Amino acid sequence: MNLTVTNAHFHVGKKSLIKDVSFHLKTGERVALIGPNGCGKSTLLRLICGLNKPSSGEILLDDKAVHAYPRRSLAQRLAYVQQKSSTEELVKAEDAVALGRTPWIRAFERWGDNHQAHVDKALKQVGMRHKRSQYWHTLSGGEQQRLHIARALAQSTPFIVMDEPTNHLDIKQQLVVLGLIEHIERTLLVAVHDLNHAMRFDRIIAMKEGCLVAQGTPDELISEAFIQDVFEVRSRIIRSEGHPPHIQLLS
Repeated sequence: MNLTVTNAHFHVGKKSLIKDVSFHLKTGERVALIGPNGCGKSTLLRLICGLNKPSSGEILLDDKAVHAYPRRSLAQRLAYVQQKSSTEELVKAEDAVALGRTPWIRAFERWGDNHQAHVDKALKQVGMRHKRSQYWHTLSGGEQQRLHIARALAQSTPFIVMDEPTNHLDIKQQLVVLGLIEHIERTLLVAVHDLNHAMRFDRIIAMKEGCLVAQGTPDELISEAFIQDVFEVRSRIIRSEGHPPHIQLLS
């Protein structure tokens, strides 16, 4: 599933939230979207997911405009994991994941083994099979987020978009969720808050003040000068043999 964004703009009243953004994602590519708070990351993801329409420019999935897809057809191609999705408290974990199968269930179709197999596989992938009968409100924030990812996996789309999936999680749960994401074999576009997390991706796209300011591999893009320019903070990049670079932010 290819994604092409060309000269995308998005305005609310007279305020420009997205300005002339263009980039391309290839099938199977894993891309991190970074930038300061308020730079337009979430707005851009909502445009890509068809939740808002660009004021001008194009957003294409496999050479077809996102807004040209019927909602059901789009949901068979693209899954969206929000920062913190709402789920009814009295829903069981398994039932929350089963909602991902909704785009694939035809009118008057009964729940069958095929749909159940997708749910079972997704629960296994996120390590939550043992919690399948537990009610949503009894689960930790990290467990709930793993189920949101499982729902996207059960949706069986070739492309998954995530908006800061580790936000609000403690360090241990952040690492668990990042480990899950690393093993997802789909085209991925993930808004990332922590620069060290972004280093785990194939490519990075950086935004500032609604504009795309840089893109490239982590090794090509991330430098102390780049971090100063985009985030306006001093940093030190620590490199050691056999380990990925680590970014230390300085006061």
